[in-house]
Amino acid sequence: MRVLSPSPPWLFLLAIAVGLLLGLTGSDAAWAEHATDPLIMLLLGLVFLELRVGGARELLRSRRAAVVALVLNMLVLPAAALGLVTLLVPDSEAVRLGLLIYLLFPCTDWFLGFTRVAGGNAVLGAALIPVSLVLQLLLYPVWISLVTGRSLPGVMEALWPAVTEGLLIPAAAAVLVRLLVGRAAGRDALAAVQRAGGAALPWVIAALILVLFAAGASEAVLAPWVFVQVLIVVALFFALSMGLAVAVSRRAALAEPDLILVIFTTAARNAPLMLAVTALVLGEDPVVTAVIVLGMLLEFPHLAAVSWWMRRRRRRDRRRSRRLGVAEPLTAAS
Repeated sequence: MRVLSPSPPWLFLLAIAVGLLLGLTGSDAAWAEHATDPLIMLLLGLVFLELRVGGARELLRSRRAAVVALVLNMLVLPAAALGLVTLLVPDSEAVRLGLLIYLLFPCTDWFLGFTRVAGGNAVLGAALIPVSLVLQLLLYPVWISLVTGRSLPGVMEALWPAVTEGLLIPAAAAVLVRLLVGRAAGRDALAAVQRAGGAALPWVIAALILVLFAAGASEAVLAPWVFVQVLIVVALFFALSMGLAVAVSRRAALAEPDLILVIFTTAARNAPLMLAVTALVLGEDPVVTAVIVLGMLLEFPHLAAVSWWMRRRRRRDRRRSRRLGVAEPLTAAS
């Protein structure tokens, strides 16, 4: 049913509008504050439930593409994001922090769907997800310390309760569900539960956006010039990530499916997880939340456009191969 498969950008825009309306017209936002932590826990639990594990063999088989994706995502693009934000957003600490939290960390979920549709190496993409997630959680306090000026021990002290309460509990619950369902009902049932969790994810993200905006409605409306700043920085980052992904992949002589994977894993950002982790570690800042959500809204049309371009490119190459009588190379999409 269409109602159960919403278009995430429209769903998130609706959540923002309803949250702002409730926050600006209601007298008491305590309900929203009370709902925030449970929704964060549910969001993280669904992320861990859907997380694909394993794939060490694929990482070894496609290690060159894996290294390219990880180096770009964990070193090159974070440095580029830091430079862009420092140069273009010199005044507002909250806007700068929101942009950096959005841009610094690569996606661990929906990029895989775009990769598969475009004919990329989805098997390697799935194998990269747990590696990327662990690296992000390890690097998170380092980046937060760097961009906020807080001491690393202080950030770690604030992060530890969030990790133990906000991450380990949802992770343990997800592992328990996977074990119980997998052993009691088999792989097919577990896959069905994971698909249901993935389908619920946009709704839970929307609910979290709604309560965060309702709780901080008076501060969450971005000024027009801030909206333009965010739009410019995110657009430049997407263009830069695309250019670097193509250039480095060509330099490394990656196969076409691996190139497509690198393009999508560098384009998509990990907004849902970082939205939740940041709310746990730094508290609910409505401006930071608004910037992260705006980046997420801009990301979907970008990914859709890249996916359309890659499919069009594949069709063109396929026609050219037929004309030349050359066999079409196999892709790793599955």
